[in-house]
Amino acid sequence: MAERTPTKWLTIGALGLIVALGLVVRLIVGSQVPLDADESVEAITAIHILHGHFALMESNARYLGALDSYVLVPFIALFGTTVTTIRIAFAIVGAAFVGLMFVLGRVAFRRDREALLMAGIAAVFPLFPLAYGVKARAYGLLLLLEVLCLILVIRLAWPRANLPSPARGQDQNLPSPARGAGQGQNLPSPARGGGQGGGWLAFGFVAGVSFWHDILIATTLFVCVIALLARGAAIGWVNLRRGAPLSLVGAIVGFSPWLIYNAQTRLGSLRHLYTPLTTYNVPTDQAVREVLAIALPIFVGARVNYCGPSIASTTAVDLALLLLAMAVLWNRRQVLAVLVRGRFAAIEPVDIILMIGPLAVIAVTLKWFNALSCEPRYLFPLAVPLVTAFVLLLGSGWLLRGAAGALLIALLAVSVITAQRQAALIHDLLIVPGAPSVRVDLPALATRLENERPEAVWANYWLARPIEYVSDDRIVMGAYGGYVAFPEIQSQALAAPHPSWLFMPGSADIPVFEAACAKRGITYRRLEVTNGLILYADLSQRLEPADVGFPTQSVSQAN
Repeated sequence: MAERTPTKWLTIGALGLIVALGLVVRLIVGSQVPLDADESVEAITAIHILHGHFALMESNARYLGALDSYVLVPFIALFGTTVTTIRIAFAIVGAAFVGLMFVLGRVAFRRDREALLMAGIAAVFPLFPLAYGVKARAYGLLLLLEVLCLILVIRLAWPRANLPSPARGQDQNLPSPARGAGQGQNLPSPARGGGQGGGWLAFGFVAGVSFWHDILIATTLFVCVIALLARGAAIGWVNLRRGAPLSLVGAIVGFSPWLIYNAQTRLGSLRHLYTPLTTYNVPTDQAVREVLAIALPIFVGARVNYCGPSIASTTAVDLALLLLAMAVLWNRRQVLAVLVRGRFAAIEPVDIILMIGPLAVIAVTLKWFNALSCEPRYLFPLAVPLVTAFVLLLGSGWLLRGAAGALLIALLAVSVITAQRQAALIHDLLIVPGAPSVRVDLPALATRLENERPEAVWANYWLARPIEYVSDDRIVMGAYGGYVAFPEIQSQALAAPHPSWLFMPGSADIPVFEAACAKRGITYRRLEVTNGLILYADLSQRLEPADVGFPTQSVSQAN
């Protein structure tokens, strides 16, 4: 009996509901995620763009693109400078990612059923990318760009893979993709392979924009290149040689903001990249232990972010993920056997997507960017192959289907508990190094500070930037203990003859500040403002962070 497939309108309706679910889930989870300083910088940059001051690179480290800020511009113009504005913007980005996962599922599996399943799982899983992706921290857009790159490269390397019904290969030993197949025999003629020139240009442009946006996309782009080379015989080497220069042109155009900025600053992005490269790294053996014990459980929703409490056994989670990987290898065993024999054109779209998984894990265990297991944002590219693995196994035989379904249900149930626990722990929490974490009403605090009419306010970076954003950049906030980000604003704070200083209650910086004032004979008004924060207003003379001994960037270092 022929398999019944959903009608076009039923598929569209189901996809609409799934995308809406993805949006609602992200809005709910995002409403519990506190604003931090780094995403505030992206939002402040968006305010500057609204005022005509365009940006090429993210204002802090300047080795990432400013794409998040441009996404925020219309939302800030419509809804103002609130935390909700940021969450709405990136919940919509997340919903767009869910929609693109449907497209990716369609070109990879060539069935609407698997495509809907791909979108459905991505709408609610994994928890960490879902929750962290609603922050203006580059990673929500990273997932969207990753999926878009994969869609475009699959259309180039498998020109017929976008057909709605599954194609059957001539080799009966290589069944359909959903059942662990290779479709090496189902090759387009070289004359038709590789798509049109516009496809090559589009892929190159998206790849360039993606690499400008975040260098973490390198893993995905590496896999895309592997796909094109492996499928060279199917595409036609002549077509590949013709298409590659077009992609290169598109990539240069997409990457041009980085090129322009670094031409102006003599490779300033590379200089700024040195700090995170040397800061966020630990020995590889330690990184491996932390990825297994901390990063992977947080990523799949079995542990609260920021090294919070575990909801499920770490060992059980690692074992489950290992069994998942082994099941995928078993499912793909026929394709792997064909590839081992050198028939590289037999590789399938699903294999290319899955390849990103181990590479993403390896990337966070090597020398650089491997010290953030408590906040495993560098694992973000893993989300797409992880969802794909579940879709693949749910379309397999009854044993693998049942095991994968049970694991997915268990992880979703645990994720709900984790999300609730996480919300209770971090909702409205402002985390500033050297001070107890406090729940802060940022709009009320910004209003109180504005009513004091300070010439400038100095505060720790993690306190200063959220206040600056919610005040619509009306308060001159000088920052110490972090990136300067905005040299002009920092210069205004440095020039203020009678600045104010703001501290979290119980901050270890308070006695240091008071001692520096006493030594210089500086007087002030000390008052408690919103949520117990301490404001030292109307200093009798200028006092800079360097005078107190608080570390920060210089204005020249920020340029």
